[in-house]
Amino acid sequence: MQRNRWWLIAHVASLVLLLGGSARADDYPSVDVIPDRLYLTRGFSVRNGDWFSIEPSFLLVSRGVDPKRPIVPVGRPILGVGGSGVGLGVATTLARPCSGPERCAVNDFLLSGPIVFEARAERMYGPTRWHSATYVGPHVTLSAYLLKISAGGMVNLTDRADVHFQAAIGGGF
Repeated sequence: MQRNRWWLIAHVASLVLLLGGSARADDYPSVDVIPDRLYLTRGFSVRNGDWFSIEPSFLLVSRGVDPKRPIVPVGRPILGVGGSGVGLGVATTLARPCSGPERCAVNDFLLSGPIVFEARAERMYGPTRWHSATYVGPHVTLSAYLLKISAGGMVNLTDRADVHFQAAIGGGF
């Protein structure tokens, strides 16, 4: 019962974040879950496998992003039409998120075009050509403020011959 409660809280918070708020050109839409430590960002994708999914991200930082080594841990709950899952990984950027030696705000990092490397696990259960099974695999996502593209490979845990390429286009992080 406790697990279902946290699942529900995470998805309701994600849906509120996805639907609410406003985006400005100089500010990425993120919410401080724990001030200066944990941030929640919007995300959704249209992709093969489970068609449409809501994919918010939780970014864990310590007092801002280091401009010399801009690496941020990322956790992503995934709720799709044909499946749900989780992604764990890191986000980095090739651009400098800010100038100077001081740490950057998370919004500056999010506006710098981060690349996310994740390990994902997804359970397919709905109207999809994929089997009702658990799939795992690596994903790479490029976020360009409101647009994001993602690609990865997914392997069925119980049937290693059941392999799929997953491509997505969406919005958010």
